[in-house]
Amino acid sequence: MSAATAGAAAAASAAASASGLVHGYLVVVEKDVFLRLLSLEEKPLIVEVHEKRGLLKRRDVYIYVAGIKGLVFATKSQEKIHYPGAIKVAAERLIAPPAARSLL
Repeated sequence: MSAATAGAAAAASAAASASGLVHGYLVVVEKDVFLRLLSLEEKPLIVEVHEKRGLLKRRDVYIYVAGIKGLVFATKSQEKIHYPGAIKVAAERLIAPPAARSLL
């Protein structure tokens, strides 16, 4: 890799970090699997996003995201998930790649 290419790569990486882009994998699982995975952490941090979906019949959808053992797991539910001992953060929206978003 040339010095110019390395410099461009470093600049792109810094710009991505500054813009808040997320890099890595998002593993989408069923709600019961998500709850079992939470038990692997002593005090898991869970991000909760509440959305209203549907055109004619609006319904509540809750999306949950948690980092567990170095991977980021996500699930959706039509009711709130309560997990004792977890730290829950309410978020306004979830920005995810289109492939993952279609599963949520």
